[in-house]
Amino acid sequence: MPLHDRERMVKGDYELRKSVGRLREVGAFSRDAFMKDPDKIAAAKYHLILAVESATDLCHHLIARNMYRIPNDYEDTFRVMGEAGALPPELVAELGEMAQLRNRFVYSRSETDGEAAYETARKRLNMFKTFLDALSNFLGKDHSLS
Repeated sequence: MPLHDRERMVKGDYELRKSVGRLREVGAFSRDAFMKDPDKIAAAKYHLILAVESATDLCHHLIARNMYRIPNDYEDTFRVMGEAGALPPELVAELGEMAQLRNRFVYSRSETDGEAAYETARKRLNMFKTFLDALSNFLGKDHSLS
């Protein structure tokens, strides 16, 4: 069984759940209401950034504790966990796309950011549940996101 600090994993799980919950709230608005409100767009972008960072923090903890190879960036963090057998390839790819989106939100001011944030909040959040379930299976514990 991989080495990990349970308290740190529980905290990371909580932070990820909290961000996903807030993304769900913002994603519940109609497209029109969302796109007309810069605060909703900013909230969605912020919570997506936090969700990706929470997921990578969980991975970084496991990577360090188990001395897996050091990732090059956010996207590579998920690849390392895939190489370790914790994440299936399709989830690694999907989380990699979220890492790219996180980087775009942090470093760019694209006109399409609002649309991307809305689509993610509406349609792509289940991947974080799949991620937590995969880590839970990898660790042999039940920390699933419900």
